[in-house]
Amino acid sequence: MNASRWLLLGVVAYLAIPSSARAQSAPRIGYIYPAGSRQGAELDLVVGGRNLQGITTAYVSGAGVQTFAFGYGKAMMVVPAIAETVTVRVTVAATAEPGQRQLRLETPAVLTNPLVFTVGQLPEFR
Repeated sequence: MNASRWLLLGVVAYLAIPSSARAQSAPRIGYIYPAGSRQGAELDLVVGGRNLQGITTAYVSGAGVQTFAFGYGKAMMVVPAIAETVTVRVTVAATAEPGQRQLRLETPAVLTNPLVFTVGQLPEFR
């Protein structure tokens, strides 16, 4: 078979898988704790969701926020939608603009859904 037939066969096979099955295996995040930080602070966030193993990077929209994803864990919970966690170290510049941002995690294949992360001027309490 030539390359175009293989490509067509692959696309047809992918489309034959129900979209609900593909969506269930996609990584999704359900919560961020704490959900924000003040300007000039560094903290570790816990991001919970499903299918988070293999996360390589964390992204926060806007300027002035740096991230580093470094920890993965799987809890013995009965709620599979939030049974996995990733720890993300966040450094917010003192000059970062306050407001709502989007936080996403990245696997080698895809980005997760976005969740709100807020940069503020007041400290977060745990």
